[in-house]
Amino acid sequence: MPLFGNNEAQAVDEAAVAEILDTGLIEAYTNYASKLAPGFETFHKLLAITAINHKLGLKGVEIPRTSSPRLFLLVVAPPRTGKTLSVKIAIRSIFTNLPVEQLATGTPEGLAELLSRSLTPPIIVVDEIGHSLATGYSRIDHFLLRAYDGTAWQHITRNNPIYVPAERMRVSLVGMTTPQALSRAQNVNQYALAGVFARFLMLSGNKTNPPDIIPKRPEFGVAAVRVASRADNNSVVGFEGNDARQTHNAIVE
Repeated sequence: MPLFGNNEAQAVDEAAVAEILDTGLIEAYTNYASKLAPGFETFHKLLAITAINHKLGLKGVEIPRTSSPRLFLLVVAPPRTGKTLSVKIAIRSIFTNLPVEQLATGTPEGLAELLSRSLTPPIIVVDEIGHSLATGYSRIDHFLLRAYDGTAWQHITRNNPIYVPAERMRVSLVGMTTPQALSRAQNVNQYALAGVFARFLMLSGNKTNPPDIIPKRPEFGVAAVRVASRADNNSVVGFEGNDARQTHNAIVE
């Protein structure tokens, strides 16, 4: 379902934005989100990088060797540990002003329809991607590989083929699952051998107690847009090691 709330106009504290930028956006957001969900510090850091990198990808910025700064994240942790909570924190803060689509599971039909009507490539959040992988190797791998490369994709249905042009395939992806669901996925070894898992930054986390309320902090989203705006259109942003999947060392901060 589309998450329109994260695009609503909200009053922003400019002093708070300036403080975030002075501290460093990734560090400031990781510290903030870790107070709400302390067991997923690495996930918070990567969600912050995802926000910046998705904006860079929409601008046409490229990174040597990997072409696109967009990220695919795969979070594997037991149920009710804090995976979804971490994403909710991001949606109410650093994902502000970014298109986000949240799905229970991902199917080729659903993804094709979603992207064929999306004006701007979104950050796709899949709550249980393990079930998507369990539908069979031929069902989802084509989309994952094409989306990572940002190339056009056509899905054949019983009625009419759905064509998604390259400019709509430039998505970022946040997939979540449990070890149990992932272990049940059919042909999981084939995914790994085919390089599908190699497209993901895979991580885990520790159980955390949810807070009573998740506050809205749109100043993080404003700061992410301003950081990304420092890169010119069609320019090249460098990363240590020249690998977009090693984004702990991103110089965009």
